[in-house]
Amino acid sequence: MDQIDLSRLTVKPLHAGIDRTHFCCSEQYLNDYFKEDALKDHEYLYSITKVMEHEGHIVGFFTLVTDTINPNSVETSVGKKYEYTKLPAVKIARLATDTQYLGKGIGTAMMIWIFRIVADLTSDVGCRVITVDAKRDAVGFYQKFAFHPVQSKKETDTVPMYLDIKPLLDAHR
Repeated sequence: MDQIDLSRLTVKPLHAGIDRTHFCCSEQYLNDYFKEDALKDHEYLYSITKVMEHEGHIVGFFTLVTDTINPNSVETSVGKKYEYTKLPAVKIARLATDTQYLGKGIGTAMMIWIFRIVADLTSDVGCRVITVDAKRDAVGFYQKFAFHPVQSKKETDTVPMYLDIKPLLDAHR
């Protein structure tokens, strides 16, 4: 597939009228979640899933949830003066691009939408960081957006990461 016009991407909340049957990414558990559980979780407000489309085709989706993170597990500049045991956060619970659209900028476009959502949220709700449990092969993708690994001694299948959003918001306000 040739390059696509990223200006023609749209994002909308998942709803029952969206046909998810043809979406296919490289991770089967993400395909299963999107097709079988995402709508229920969305309707019950356990998570919110947004669908990215290009000319009527689903090219990706992302799921966001609220989160907290221990201030001791992030750089001291983030949690230095924070007096509570958990920093407020938004977590990227899932992010997937359809295999037909890999390498076309869809992941980056979804990250930009996530940043917009979090920026809007912070005008009404406290939120200092964005978190993600990155698959090991996706760590580099998140590092491009200045995410850092969480300081942890646990070894897991994923790499917990965070991004301090305050400097980004300060630069754009």
